[in-house]
Amino acid sequence: MLGILLMNIVGFGLPLSAYGDPSVAGGATGRNLVTWVITNVFFEGTFRTLFSLLFGAGVVLFTVRAEQRSNTVQAADLYFRRNMWLIVFGVLHGYLLLWVGEILYAYGVTALLLFVFRKISATKLLCGGLLVLAVLLPKRAIHTREMYDACDRCAQVWMIVTPWQYLQPWQRDAVCQWREIERNYKPTPVDIEQEIALHQSDYRTMVTRMATINRLVQSKWYYRWTLWDVFGTMLLGMALLKYDVLTARRSVVFYVILLVVGYALGLSVNVWETRRIIASGFALGELQQTQQTYDVGRLAVTAGHLGVVMLICRLGILRRLTAVLAAVGRMALTNYVMQSVICLLVFTGVGWGQYGQLERYQLYWVVAAIWAVQLLLSPIWLRFFRFGPLEWLWRCLTYWQLQPFLQRRPRDACPVVDPVASTS
Repeated sequence: MLGILLMNIVGFGLPLSAYGDPSVAGGATGRNLVTWVITNVFFEGTFRTLFSLLFGAGVVLFTVRAEQRSNTVQAADLYFRRNMWLIVFGVLHGYLLLWVGEILYAYGVTALLLFVFRKISATKLLCGGLLVLAVLLPKRAIHTREMYDACDRCAQVWMIVTPWQYLQPWQRDAVCQWREIERNYKPTPVDIEQEIALHQSDYRTMVTRMATINRLVQSKWYYRWTLWDVFGTMLLGMALLKYDVLTARRSVVFYVILLVVGYALGLSVNVWETRRIIASGFALGELQQTQQTYDVGRLAVTAGHLGVVMLICRLGILRRLTAVLAAVGRMALTNYVMQSVICLLVFTGVGWGQYGQLERYQLYWVVAAIWAVQLLLSPIWLRFFRFGPLEWLWRCLTYWQLQPFLQRRPRDACPVVDPVASTS
């Protein structure tokens, strides 16, 4: 939950194209370049993947417990109601809190597919998850080929010494298509100024204008990219829970191997991609080419992160830190939405209007402040309340009745909880 903000903060505070290309906005030299390199090598895509793994594991935990308390039909009723409400939360989060990187909608829709897989063996889930994720490899290759073809068609048109008005319709379309691609990945200074002005405008204007982007993200973009990413990773999460990887019950040697192999492969791929992009001067072609190995790098580094976290849990060290982090995880939905609310107030015209005003490295001052607030408030809140406010609301809507909210007595400290159980 906290790690996701390391990447999301760029989308909150800078023009969207700057997320993967620091030369667009926020600075691409000095401390800004170092910041981009660190996040691109160590964190890009990894915390989102961890979150999806835990969500998939949570599907198994939720359905098992629901079926133990009632029959399968009632468990299915609870499960689908729970995820239909998550879809509603996602729509509200994206459209009203103006976060185009919103993931709750994708999780809710994808989770509707997972119920029938809950009792499949770990091995089949693992193989199925890897096969689904493997679909992304040819899709990225095809997308890259389409971009190069569009570039070639445009170049051929410009070689024709003919005034624009005499070009054939397909020739004009070729030029317009490539210009649109360039604007999406390499916006002009005018485009950037317009995007900054939009985010610094009034709330009604932002909601109206950004609704178009949200519709694209929750429809075409979801079915083309997000579905395969999230669905495959959730299946892996279900498998890893059944293999006892996510419960810290495997051996220390297992987690050390996971850590070493994951980082060795993943960091090698990510460093190679990063060096290639920088050497090209952040050329559009290189940015797109490195996407073809993106999933290999981020999945391997995620395995390394998972090895570190599970090794800490397995050895029982850093208990005070893990207790505080567990509290943040138990309030994952509340803290996720809280991050969006805070960033809405900090960066847009609703609040201080800092969108596009900070350099890339300065955005992480905001991250540190948000982390401090959530690490402080989450354990305190859970001393007095059973759930975070949004978790409580979600639970009430799922069971369709008011749920107990107050603790019977204040707790002296937040207990260390199973890192997976917090998602259920």
